Amino acid sequence: VSLRAWSDTPATPRSLQQYLKDFLAKPIDRKAYPRGGPLADNLDAYLTNADQQRRLVFLLDDYNRLPRDDDKDYQRRLEEIRNFSDDNYRCIMVIVSRSLDYDGGLNDCDPEFEVVEVNPWGREQIGEYLRRNAPDLVPYANDPRLLDLAQIPAVLLQIVDVVRTMGDPSSALSGNFKQLLQAFVDRLFTFSEQAGRGDPALRGK
Repeated sequence: VSLRAWSDTPATPRSLQQYLKDFLAKPIDRKAYPRGGPLADNLDAYLTNADQQRRLVFLLDDYNRLPRDDDKDYQRRLEEIRNFSDDNYRCIMVIVSRSLDYDGGLNDCDPEFEVVEVNPWGREQIGEYLRRNAPDLVPYANDPRLLDLAQIPAVLLQIVDVVRTMGDPSSALSGNFKQLLQAFVDRLFTFSEQAGRGDPALRGK
């Protein structure tokens, strides 16, 4: 669920729980966010049942994009998140924000949130990953083209898989680097389409 669309008028403020149900029923982007009408219909009942609550995982994205036009309402929404977290402590909650834009607004939750900062991988981390998982690619660990792409671990995993499907690593990472990039992009399209979010019409554009 993206928090960036949580913007209420003073006359109709919504709780986080109500916003979640509204978003599940009508997400802001149906290609990026799956519809969850049945979950929205049963969310209240799930949250009031201790056993059902333990089965719930909330991933709230775009904390840093919460509308801040009205500071009073922004603070109200932060309080809603804190209260929801405190009241429903049996479920799992993950809140995602750009690290530079996180304002500490959830510091007073009980239980406290564990703050995990995800940073791009550097040369040493990329090299260590290749040594453990793709030793045949270690000679290319310092290739600047590979380093630029491999800063994100999930992308590095995909690149390793693509290189192996192409057969000769030296060819894939040297003379046919353009082909490698095209194979990587095709894989991203396929993954998105299989997840029901991609548009085949975008291929080749």
